[in-house]
Amino acid sequence: MRKVITILALLCLSIISLNVFSKENKEAMSIKLPDIKISTNKPLNRLLQKRQSLRKFSNKKLTLEQISSLLWAAIGEKVDAVSSASRTVPSAGASYPVEVYLYVQGDTVDVLKSGFYHYLSGTHSLNSLPVKINNEEIISSCWDQGFIAQAPIVIIVVANFEKTTSRYGKRGQRYVYIDAGHVGQNLYLMATQLGLVTVEVGAFDDFRLAECLKLPKPLKPILVMPVGYAF
Repeated sequence: MRKVITILALLCLSIISLNVFSKENKEAMSIKLPDIKISTNKPLNRLLQKRQSLRKFSNKKLTLEQISSLLWAAIGEKVDAVSSASRTVPSAGASYPVEVYLYVQGDTVDVLKSGFYHYLSGTHSLNSLPVKINNEEIISSCWDQGFIAQAPIVIIVVANFEKTTSRYGKRGQRYVYIDAGHVGQNLYLMATQLGLVTVEVGAFDDFRLAECLKLPKPLKPILVMPVGYAF
């Protein structure tokens, strides 16, 4: 009888303890944070608030200044950087495997002809490439996402994985994708600041898209980001 009473008493104590700890855990997990203030003196807050992914673009032309700002934000070199970080984005071991290409679709950018370009961050310039892009092939390689062809420009984020994996081994692959994520977010924020919209497209056939763009063998596409004014 005493054993039964002892067991029942222990069970009751266990239940009471669980309830107490459960209540404490709930209270510990619920911590109200200060409200986010969206104001003119907090520009980053405003950009994060306004950032969005859109898949409908108008045919309004872009300017060369807008293109310059977008590409610089993506992976450009800091102005007057000496002893601090030299790029607008971080990179594992400063390997910088990510590169950026620009596809201008038709007469959609002032002073910039339709075509395919490679952004050179060191000189902050565009290298025009002798590659004829077929819109239908791009759309097909991106699994028939037709909205890509509506945008005035398409920014393609690619990477040379060997630049990072040669130092970090297989885990370096993860670092490359992290690097590309920084580039994508910077493009989102700069597009928002310029009154433009974009969307990250990761759904595509890697091999077909690389062939369509005639990318050098070490480079592999990671992100496709059409950019323009909202429709």
